[in-house]
This record gives sequence, C-alpha cells and structure tokens, in this order.
Amino acid sequence: MPYISDVSVSNIKLTTADISWKTSNASTATIEYGSSIAYGSTHDGGASKTTEHTVTLTGLSHSTEYHFKVKGTDSDDNNLSSDDYTFETKKAPQIYSVTYYKDISPANPAIIVEWKSNVNLTSSIEYRPKDGQPILEQSKSDMTQNHKVTLTQLKDNTTYTFYTFGRDEFGNLAQSDTYTLFTDLDSRPAVISDLVVESSNIGQGTVDKSQVVVLFKTDEPTSAYVEYGEGLTSSEFPYRTQQTSEMTQYHAVAVTSLNPDKPYHLRVNVRDKGNNLTQTKTLIAIPGEPSRSALAIILNAFFKFFGWIKL
Repeated sequence: MPYISDVSVSNIKLTTADISWKTSNASTATIEYGSSIAYGSTHDGGASKTTEHTVTLTGLSHSTEYHFKVKGTDSDDNNLSSDDYTFETKKAPQIYSVTYYKDISPANPAIIVEWKSNVNLTSSIEYRPKDGQPILEQSKSDMTQNHKVTLTQLKDNTTYTFYTFGRDEFGNLAQSDTYTLFTDLDSRPAVISDLVVESSNIGQGTVDKSQVVVLFKTDEPTSAYVEYGEGLTSSEFPYRTQQTSEMTQYHAVAVTSLNPDKPYHLRVNVRDKGNNLTQTKTLIAIPGEPSRSALAIILNAFFKFFGWIKL
C-alpha cells in the first residue's frame, strides 16, 4: 500500500513556507491548506511524479496558523493523502510601549528612549531638530525585544522629533509613530576632577614673591577662576584671579604675587554655559619650592593629563 512519510515544514517566513514529504511510490504533489481544517486553498504541483517532494506556499498571511495535508496520485492511480498538519507564519514585527526620559549623568543633554517589540529586532532611532536639520541616527545591531538607546547628539533648549525602528532576522522592518521631545536649558553644574596644585618661587637671587598654578579638568567646557587668602584655614577668600574667558575642559589658573613665607588657602570656581557654578573644597598651598617658571609648572602638570610632554 503506497504511503506518505517525513512531512516537514521549513523556512517559515511572514508570507511563505516550504513543505516537504516523501512518498513510497513516485506520485504527483498536491497540498490543500487554509486557516482551518476546511482548508480552502490548493497548490497543485502538476502531473510530474517523484518520491521526494518540496513545495513552497506563497501569499500567506503573517501571524496565522495554517492547516494542511499533502496528497498525490501514483502511476497505478492510487490516491495518497496525509494526516492534518499545522504551522504558524512568522509574526509581523511591531513596536510598542515607546517611552523616554532624561539622563542627568552626562554634562551635555541626553535622552534615554526605551521600547518593546513583539519579536527580536535591531534597535535604531532617527531624530532631528523639529523643522530642521540634520537628521541624526543612533543604532544597536543586537537583536532583542527590549530596546534602549541613549540620544547624545542633542542641544539645550531644543525640540526634537524622533521615531524608533528595527529589522528582524529576515530583514522585515518595523517602525514606531513619530514622537516629540524637548531638551531643557543646562541646569547641571560641571564636575571638577584631576586637580593638581603646583607652586614655585619667582625671581633669582633674593626671592621676594611666589606663585601657585592650579590645573584641573571639567566634564564640560567652563570658564574658571581661583579665590584665595592667607592662612591655613578661613571661610574668607578676599582675593581672586581673573575669570578665564575661554570655555574649555582643561584649565590652568595661575595665582601670582604670593608671599613665599606664608601658607595660602584657595578654592577653584567654574561656570558652564548655563552659568551653573561649581566650587571645590578649600585647598592648601605653601609656596617656596625651588625656582621654576609658571610655564614649566603648567607643562609638567599637563604631562600628568596627557603624557606627551615633560620638562
């Protein structure tokens, strides 16, 4: 008695699927299929006969369970028919639950965008200033259903539009609606780090004055000045250097005309583009080390930052 065996479904996609089977005798190949046991659609492989069969069903609906059975007629006009089998086409990728919030950890504006998808997708966001250019994009190639991307190329006090998108393992695209976000004015003070205090006498022979150079980094461009006064401890800072006009992240502020026989307390002050003030704790400097120029002090301290020059 002729029979059908090894029925399998492979390469299932959104709208296609491959069905394979074997017959004990060479026979024709026909598939009845549909979204229920009633089938309703037929794929006829023609009059040619073989024992190994593969048919590709096309025009299917995504995210749908299909029933099918395979049939055929051999050279002796015996009819072959299989049991009922099922498979489900791939889900069309969809994006949902898009949310966004501020990331206050970096100095410059940053927005974290999170969203979900019903299947594993890559993670991408396209965004731009509202009614403006340029178009910006940030992406992650990892495939996931829980997505998180941080937007960093943002300006203060600006409205942006954005949408999220991604592709599944077959290259099918999913895209969200378009959303609008607004970045605030800069309200986060700069962070000071890598602070170095260098001192030196000035002059030759009889030393009559000293200087201190304060070097440090900030995590965003700022101007800077140093307040100072005589003595080891005091809450008063009667003197101050001129505030630098250039906004930078690498700073060298010289405090000059100091008495080499006295200790000094001092405090670093910086202001960012939003005029937010950052102050260090009180620092102690004791002038009177062997003579070095202010330039030598600065270059040696810069070596500690960059490692490319040293006196």
